Amino acid sequence: MAIKISKKTAAKKGTKKSTEQPTGTVETQHPDGSVETQTEAVGDSVVVEEPMCNVGMSAGRTFNLGEFNSLKVQVSLHVPAKFEDIEDAFTFTKEWVDNKLNAITEEVENASEE
Repeated sequence: MAIKISKKTAAKKGTKKSTEQPTGTVETQHPDGSVETQTEAVGDSVVVEEPMCNVGMSAGRTFNLGEFNSLKVQVSLHVPAKFEDIEDAFTFTKEWVDNKLNAITEEVENASEE
């Protein structure tokens, strides 16, 4: 599901322009308590001339590593969207977060089997 945000060719007088960038974050809390955060741009940044909504989704999982150790992973994505595109933006955001969390889950489970 792709989200297309188009920019207008001419700004109305007095309209502010801003740049919006969808950003995804993966936060991992290791058994020793240290936290690792990875942030990545998702899609292209866009120049907007009207206020945008911020559509976000966050999901997490805690893995039992045995011997009283655990690994906690949190994935989130926030996407700027026009009001009329909120449902499409949420669908895109949810799919991205689910896919990223599933990939991390598979990676952790494969590493724990070794």
